[in-house]
Parts: sequence; structure tokens; C-alpha cells
Amino acid sequence: MKDDDSGDISSPRSLTILQNNNNAFRVVDQMRWPDSKHCPRCDSIYIKTVNTAIFRELYRCVDCGYMFNSFSGTLFHGTKIPIVKYFQFFVLYGALGKKLSPRDVSYAISVSNKTAVSLIGRVEKLKTTIAFAEIDRDKAAWLKANSPEQEQNSEFENFFSYCETKSIIVSTSNFHQYLQAVIREKYYE
Repeated sequence: MKDDDSGDISSPRSLTILQNNNNAFRVVDQMRWPDSKHCPRCDSIYIKTVNTAIFRELYRCVDCGYMFNSFSGTLFHGTKIPIVKYFQFFVLYGALGKKLSPRDVSYAISVSNKTAVSLIGRVEKLKTTIAFAEIDRDKAAWLKANSPEQEQNSEFENFFSYCETKSIIVSTSNFHQYLQAVIREKYYE
């Protein structure tokens, strides 16, 4: 990251999309369909909502009959891992890259070691390369000293304390650009 973007530098603890799965899902939905929803298979704009009992909406294309949601054809397609954990992993991977071990991921975002290996493998296949996180002890210490006291989120406290220990900071605008690129990148296993 450049020094001139210090205005939007923040600690991971201050980003709401890293604290709540519903917020993270809304971000995916808004970034995937900024103008209007369309079929990922045939690009038709003629779609219908399918009623489901789950939080994510499901859609059916009127032209080709394909059923899809905001995750279809993306890195998140078919995942059982909460999206907020992906976002947290992106922050860790963005700051530490190849130095990040599956054991660290497992501890920081509270997933199994097998899931951590899978996450690392999936993200390494992406073509997106936007720098948004870094390790900077001085900026991290300044942010911690000058930010208002945040409520402790016990569910994700491992992640936030790990980021503070490693002095990870995030450029919020670059993080949003990275997320948008990841969400819009076609991903097939």
C-alpha cells in the first residue's frame, strides 16, 4: 500500500463486514449485482425469485431455467463456511501471504485445519491481486490508541486479537476493491 492512502487505513476490528455474516452477505449481494440481477449462465435479465426458508435469496432464470444465488460461479459457490470467515481470511492472507500457515488460519478464524488448507488453496487460484492489508506496527499502534473502544465480539475475538498481535492494518477502499474483484471473478473448481 502507498503512504498517501493513510486516510482510509483502519484496524480489522473496525470493519463491520468482518464482524457479522449478514453484513458480509449483503456486501456480496450488492457487489455481485450493482445494477440489476441477471442469470450467470445466459446473462438474461428475466429472472424470478424462488421462495426459500434460508437467508440467501434464490433466483430462477426465465429463459434458461438455471437456479442461482449471489454465490453461483464465484469463489463462494457451494461453500459451507460462513462468508464472514472468508473475509477474515482475506485480511490475513492479504497481510501475510505465503507466510500464513494453515495452523494460524485455523486458530485465527476458528476453522478446522482441513478447512484452512482448503481456503488457502482456493484463494491461491484467484487471479485478483490488489494490495489492501499490510503489517505496520507504528500505524497499528496509533490506530489502537486513537480509535474509540470497540465492543468485544467473542465469536471472532481470536481473529481480532491475532490481527492486533501481528499488527495487521487494512486499507478499506482497497479491501472493497479486492472483494469486488473476487466476487466478480468467475471461479470454477
